[in-house]
Amino acid sequence: MAPEQFNGESNTRSDIYSLGLTLYELLALRPAFEESRHGPLISQKTSSMPPGLRSINEDIPRDLETITQKACATNSADRYATAGDLANDLRRFLDDRPVLARRATVAEQFVRWARRNPMVASLSGATVTLLATVAIVFAVGQYRTQTALDIVEVQKSALETQKSELEVRQTQLDQS
Repeated sequence: MAPEQFNGESNTRSDIYSLGLTLYELLALRPAFEESRHGPLISQKTSSMPPGLRSINEDIPRDLETITQKACATNSADRYATAGDLANDLRRFLDDRPVLARRATVAEQFVRWARRNPMVASLSGATVTLLATVAIVFAVGQYRTQTALDIVEVQKSALETQKSELEVRQTQLDQS
């Protein structure tokens, strides 16, 4: 079952998901999701993708993995629109032509993860913001401290120079 079917929704892209999982399992030679208990399996299907095929077998071509991942996407909008589109991409792969499916960028993967895990994403964002703020405050404080130390050093050198000059004058006065 496609993830959206657990909410009572179904469309042609739900069938694409089923085809994608079948292709995945044929290529991986194992189930896409290892969980066998109903509740945890539903949770896995609705919140995560199966592991990348190349992490299971690195001999699987990247384009074939990309086609399979697109067909198995958790969000139905990210899947092929029709079985014909999936078939066309598979034909392009077999003909050694570039496939139309593209790998999700790191930014797209992050956005999808954040949508699936809003609490963890917001806490992570807050943590990163806090760490960046602490780093900036520390850097500014360090800069100001170093500037103040430099000023004190310059003033100390000036005072020592003045003291030396006064001692020389005092010695001259004492001698005269």
